[in-house]
Amino acid sequence: MNDWLKLRQYLHFSPKFCHSDKKFIAAYVSSTEVKFHKFYPLIHYTIAQNSFKRYRLASGKKSSKRRWKKKLREIYYANHLDAQVYAYYSNILNTRLNVVYQSDINLNESVTAYRRIPISDNRNKCNIDFANDVFSHIRDHPNDRIDVVCLDITKFFDSLDHKILKKSWYRLLDSESSTLPPEHYNIFKSLTRFLFVEISDLISEFKEFKVKKFQYLKERKIKSFCRDGDEFRERVVAKGIIKYNNGSTKGIPQGTPISSTLSNLYMLEFDQYFTSIASQNKFLYRRYSDDMIIVCDPSYTQIFMDEMTHFLESKLKLTINKKKTQLVSFEKKLGVWSSTLIENGIKFPGLPLSYLGFDFDGKKITIRTKSISSYYRKTKRLIGRRARFASIALEKNKIAAKGSKPVDDWIYKHGIYKSKSHLGSKRKKINSRKYWGNYITYVNTASAIMQSPAIKHQLRNHWRIINRLIKKQEVKNKLPPTPKRRGKITPQTFSSTPESSDSESS
Repeated sequence: MNDWLKLRQYLHFSPKFCHSDKKFIAAYVSSTEVKFHKFYPLIHYTIAQNSFKRYRLASGKKSSKRRWKKKLREIYYANHLDAQVYAYYSNILNTRLNVVYQSDINLNESVTAYRRIPISDNRNKCNIDFANDVFSHIRDHPNDRIDVVCLDITKFFDSLDHKILKKSWYRLLDSESSTLPPEHYNIFKSLTRFLFVEISDLISEFKEFKVKKFQYLKERKIKSFCRDGDEFRERVVAKGIIKYNNGSTKGIPQGTPISSTLSNLYMLEFDQYFTSIASQNKFLYRRYSDDMIIVCDPSYTQIFMDEMTHFLESKLKLTINKKKTQLVSFEKKLGVWSSTLIENGIKFPGLPLSYLGFDFDGKKITIRTKSISSYYRKTKRLIGRRARFASIALEKNKIAAKGSKPVDDWIYKHGIYKSKSHLGSKRKKINSRKYWGNYITYVNTASAIMQSPAIKHQLRNHWRIINRLIKKQEVKNKLPPTPKRRGKITPQTFSSTPESSDSESS
């Protein structure tokens, strides 16, 4: 069964594949033709994540003023046949990596990112389970004092050294020579000397699509940027908008189907070394992509931190992000744990450990406040956008000719409730289409797995807040209220009505 063969629906230089193409894809990617395969340029865009952070004062409290910070994440995605080639060879490398992981039970438990780790017949482990495993280890620890250290690597994908990556690659393949087989080398070369095109340059060139932003392309029924290779050469190659990564000795593009596998491959020697040390000294080591966590006796904390830093810098040419390094001391008194965050030698009693989106103070587990804030910001943005559409419709109705049919000039609550409230949180299947739920689904799942009612309690007011935001926009823009749904209940309507009480959300 080809688990790696997934038909991707995004827009690229050539048309998307359909189900009838699967035989061709499977035959092509497994043939020796891959060593001659010419890769299209990747399409590049940047995700900008804005954060407003209150910095901690010496007293332990956070300042009243917030500092704005923009975090940029560079994403590259491959053309459709190129993506299938990457996925096939990612599967080959992943299979070999899993053999290595499963040969050592401690190593198998230590590496958690970008892997399928079954927890039951119905699902694999996710970040909720990985965080819960660490918190449970702390809670059940026999010592009365332990330290927890979280380390993060600076610009991980951008810093992967090409020579080290190549060496790790051919070692995994058990290659007798110090080079890669031709097919693998062609893929390695495409990732270390990659070509790319900015999405903004494509939008400027393909003006016939009549869009100004990347997200609006999804709303157009466009099969591809180019009809064929001739148009690609004429409108992309000849226009000089292709950029080159030649000359750099570090970094691979983040976003291709093989990027995550190569990150685990690059860190394999590191994982093996520190898993061995962890088992010998009876402490916990876990790595989730570039996030590493150690749970150990306080007398070993600095030794392990120094050893990890030295290994990363000297052997892997990676750098620890000191701003994100987190040291939390846990102490047990009368069977109850308490946490103390230590920053720059200053102790802040009561402040929790933050790991994979959750906070743990020794007693309870909660979702990080910035995650909750992000949910409410997105909700507010969605309601504001729907209000703008309604306002435009309202103005059209005012100037419309008499007798013409008016357009809907109210805020559509149905979509808001479905994507942001408890009413859309149930996973279901309708007409062969799967609905995976929303953020409330994630919150409820986390609360159940971690057995933490405090997590659910964090969003107890979400229904009231959503409706208050809608009402505020209706008053501000002088919009009529959304009419109630009438007629026969269809599978698309909710089992609960928008007038449900707030108790359903808690």
